[in-house]
Amino acid sequence: MKFKINILIACILLFALGACVPAPTVVPVKVRVEPGPEEMLFLKAEKLIQQGAYAEALTLYEEYLAKHPNRPAAEAALMNMGAIYSALGNNTESRNTYERLIEKYPNSSFFQDAQVQILGLLYNEGKYNELIKEAKTISEDILSPVHTFRVYALIGDAYMKSGFPADAVYFYIKAYEKTSGYEKDSIREKLNSAAGQLSSADTKALLNLLKQKPSEACFMYRLGLVFHNVEREGDAVSTLSEYINRCPGDTNIYDAKRLIDIINQKAVVYNLDTIGCALPLSGPYKIYGDKALKGIELALAQFSSESKYAAIKILVKDTGSEPDKVVSAIKELTSAKAAAIIGPLVEAKSAALEAQDRGIPMVALTQKDDVASHGDFVFRNFFSPSMQVKAIVSYAMNKLKLKNFAILYPNENYGSVFMNLFWDEVMANGGRIVGVETYDISQADFTDPVKKLVGLYYDVPGIKRDPDTDDPVPIIDFDAVFIPDAPKKAALIMPQLAYYDVENVSVFGTNLWHSQKLIETAERYVQGAIMTDGFFAESESKEVQDFVRVFEDTYGEKPGFIEAVSYDTAMMLFTLISRPEISSRSELMFEIKKLKNYKGVTGLTSFDENGDVQKKFYLLRIKGEEFVQIED
Repeated sequence: MKFKINILIACILLFALGACVPAPTVVPVKVRVEPGPEEMLFLKAEKLIQQGAYAEALTLYEEYLAKHPNRPAAEAALMNMGAIYSALGNNTESRNTYERLIEKYPNSSFFQDAQVQILGLLYNEGKYNELIKEAKTISEDILSPVHTFRVYALIGDAYMKSGFPADAVYFYIKAYEKTSGYEKDSIREKLNSAAGQLSSADTKALLNLLKQKPSEACFMYRLGLVFHNVEREGDAVSTLSEYINRCPGDTNIYDAKRLIDIINQKAVVYNLDTIGCALPLSGPYKIYGDKALKGIELALAQFSSESKYAAIKILVKDTGSEPDKVVSAIKELTSAKAAAIIGPLVEAKSAALEAQDRGIPMVALTQKDDVASHGDFVFRNFFSPSMQVKAIVSYAMNKLKLKNFAILYPNENYGSVFMNLFWDEVMANGGRIVGVETYDISQADFTDPVKKLVGLYYDVPGIKRDPDTDDPVPIIDFDAVFIPDAPKKAALIMPQLAYYDVENVSVFGTNLWHSQKLIETAERYVQGAIMTDGFFAESESKEVQDFVRVFEDTYGEKPGFIEAVSYDTAMMLFTLISRPEISSRSELMFEIKKLKNYKGVTGLTSFDENGDVQKKFYLLRIKGEEFVQIED
């Protein structure tokens, strides 16, 4: 007996594309059977389906299966029963029926159809996690191309419903590669929709996933096209460039290069002589914006004085401190065809997302650790709390060989952030935190937290006492104490540490301590105190000395870190855009990424693969009335 199989096309495709409410009608499996008494029940059931008499058809199918379980049409009977239950809204019975077919007829030509139908039922029931888990147990090696497509499409749909667009895009691409039929249009729409919902972090995660699977790295070409379709040109260029790098012999290399050229010529053409600046020149952060602008303007004057370079211009936009104003500044600088953007200092996340979407390199001057994670066009050239802590702990443990630490910190965000980072870094390096005490930021008397730190606050029976005075003896079981607070507070705390015999102990602070006010207020008690900073105006470096001299001559004041790092960032970008081989923003972005040990007044600057600065910071010690650099 020969069969002509036409497997429930309408319903399966709806399931596979993940947009199916159970169909009100059932299209039965078509089989060619030889007339005979054995098949009469099957044929009658088929006619009942066509008449919409589903309950009666189910009864006849069950009778047929009971009498002729080994007839070839038995498998088709189960498929039709599964479709009827689904049409009636009885997903449980429908699934049981398909599982019955899989278990009883493992060699059936309907085996894979039943598997896909089960996935479709799980989707309709909203059991997306179960669908994903079930789908991943189906071996790709035994699936036909059409079934592979349907499984991938369903997994993509499930991930979208679960709120994971990056995973959805990954499986939609795999589905797209498996079909050449009319389903391509539907999958393309789904791809575009999912890609439009990707955050920059999602994009990075997706690219990392493809990088980890060499056999699938060339899917990056399809992903690049998708980004182009949804006008995310920055992500398109980044993805296509990665594709070209990883798949040099692939058949789509020429098209990828051509599309990058089109994007560069159309969307990211820029003025070779213009750098944008997004700085807070009004509002509460104006003081910092003014400092940054001074550094940038000095860089412009010095760079322009070199006759071998073409004239460079800067275009400055005030960001204030509001997210909307920051985003507007990025949009305006992009439209004005700036090659790249220096800044912002605040509200950097919203600026980073906008710069990435528009494909314009942006070097943010912010302490926020996660800014550079928003895309390949986003960089950060500023030290962060975690960088400071790593430098301090590394010096303390590796150079000074200290092991036991105490922390005394203000009960506010700055202090809490540094306290947690310091604690984690010490533990990660095999050290011990033996005491942690906090204090209110309004305090001026720090007797209680210091006494708690040295075990004198509570009257503990059996505590060791001074034989002459009978006073309790402080317990100094730490080699160093870390105090992440401003100079004014540190100057009040240090004398009280000395009063309670905290001597011969190293004291560490943050870059805030790099202030002459600390020495002026508590010179006697802060001797030997150690801190980190990103710039040291008294450095013996010729580059630093020349910068400080010109800055003081120009502005009548000594530069700090913000002025210095803004100067370095501007000089770095001016140098890059003056190179004749760089003719697009994407090329500029890749050159920034490749930058290694750029020598500036804030030291050697490089960027890691995420666009975050890699820089060795200054370690300073108070000696007499001065700060001196600790040579590593």
